[in-house]
Amino acid sequence: MLRDIERKVLAILRNFTPAQKRMPTFRELFIKTGKHENEIRHILNQLQAAGYIEWDGANTFSIGIIKGWVSDQPPISGIDSFIGKF
Repeated sequence: MLRDIERKVLAILRNFTPAQKRMPTFRELFIKTGKHENEIRHILNQLQAAGYIEWDGANTFSIGIIKGWVSDQPPISGIDSFIGKF
């Protein structure tokens, strides 16, 4: 299961690319996450290890999204508890 920051970075990558026609730079990821380059590199390595992205480790322009969504999230509590009660 991905941590919140990993899901956030994956969402940024997924949403940034269609709008800008490229991947965000480390500076742009810093602005959106508040994390410095070394932290962002660690997060990108985690996403790569989990199979969400491909990345050569050099710069962000080499990132390729394999899975753009997180399929291992638990269901939202509250909504499921209301289904079938009415």
